Amino acid sequence: MSIVHDPSRQVNYLQQCLSQDKRSIGFLLAAGCPVSIRITEGTATEPLIPDIEGLTEYVTSQISTTHLNAVFQKVENHLHADGHIGINIESHLSFIRGLKAVAGAGTVRDLSADELNLLEDEMCRVVGERVDRQLPDEENAYTQLAAWIASTNRAAPVEIFTTNYDLLTITLPKNWTGQ
Repeated sequence: MSIVHDPSRQVNYLQQCLSQDKRSIGFLLAAGCPVSIRITEGTATEPLIPDIEGLTEYVTSQISTTHLNAVFQKVENHLHADGHIGINIESHLSFIRGLKAVAGAGTVRDLSADELNLLEDEMCRVVGERVDRQLPDEENAYTQLAAWIASTNRAAPVEIFTTNYDLLTITLPKNWTGQ
């Protein structure tokens, strides 16, 4: 038995779900969504919020100018020595948190618990600083979604889930009731 994917049928299902106000609905805004919002900084156009690779480069450049650079380099060296491939901000933080769990109040792999705590805190602060952005005034996918949600009258609230780090702020119309 073969299953045939019919795009028209799938679109019809989606339209029915969106039009029925009694059914719960949720949206998953996952990796790549904020990258679609482009802004111009000087002469360059860049994403409002970078992808994981861009965020990793940003955090790395910021940490390299602080007193925590040597600690960060030790973590990087351990990741490489342990054979990690595709190292990014998530693997850094996971590795640091794992080392913290082992270190307790002591030292692990020539890194003290205090150093690991300071590095984790600084990395998270830098990430938060970089992803806490206001959407541009121009219409975009986020404002379109917010406008659609604001224009619907649903029995259950629309739920939005994200796996992203971004803290995008969407300004809704003043008369929005939260439905």
